[in-house]
Amino acid sequence: YFFTVQYNIENKRLLAVFPLTWAVAWIQLFAGCPIVVLMWALGLVRFPGITGADIWTLAPVAALFAVAQVCTVASLSSMAVSFTHVVKALEPAATAFATAVILKEVFHPAVYLSLIPIFAGVAMASA
Repeated sequence: YFFTVQYNIENKRLLAVFPLTWAVAWIQLFAGCPIVVLMWALGLVRFPGITGADIWTLAPVAALFAVAQVCTVASLSSMAVSFTHVVKALEPAATAFATAVILKEVFHPAVYLSLIPIFAGVAMASA
């Protein structure tokens, strides 16, 4: 959580001096690609064995992750960091929902029950 807070604060500061929301979001998304390629090339990390079916399964999740990233940066450019944290606190619930709908994977009921404190916290922070 500490790193998420720092990430959002630094993004807010960056957007104050470089107010190109879309550019910041997409540069951040793709900044890891050269690092990963270098790690594969140096043999630091083994290249994953993936199939075309894996790519089709993960593509919707990846697309939604990209949308979430762009929306986070956009919210930081237009509103308070604290409000962005309240909305981002609901990400576990959105992930559980998307996993059930897109991947057709339903978790144990205890997982869904563990989301209740998150909803309560967001409700209290929003009140």
